[in-house]
Amino acid sequence: MQRGNPMISAAAARKELRTLSKKREGLNREIAAIDKVESALKVLLSHAGQSARNTGRRGAKKSATQPALAKVAFDILRKEKTPLHITDLWTKVEAGGVVSHAKDPLAVLSIMLNRNSGKGKPFKKTKRATWTVKR
Repeated sequence: MQRGNPMISAAAARKELRTLSKKREGLNREIAAIDKVESALKVLLSHAGQSARNTGRRGAKKSATQPALAKVAFDILRKEKTPLHITDLWTKVEAGGVVSHAKDPLAVLSIMLNRNSGKGKPFKKTKRATWTVKR
């Protein structure tokens, strides 16, 4: 059917209108999906820009959206009744919102725990690669 033809029947016009309405609905769904992806990418880029500015500098401020590794690890170990192996602890730390861009995030966690263990510090090593908090 030709668009703009004044000599079409009412039934053909209704059919064409339904077809166009369905196409519009499909396009609106695609636009909504594109908008979601676009907003997610903008968020990722804004976080990537913050971390790129903070890399390579001692004492660089961390993003306000990411909780501190030591705080999350302390909270998890405090809630646990038994000591956790470092791999189990890291799994729970990741679930708690900490993101590490290190090649070996377990090493980062291990170093943090070792530096914060001992007299007057919150973490305690119970056996090899197994940690708890002092009670």
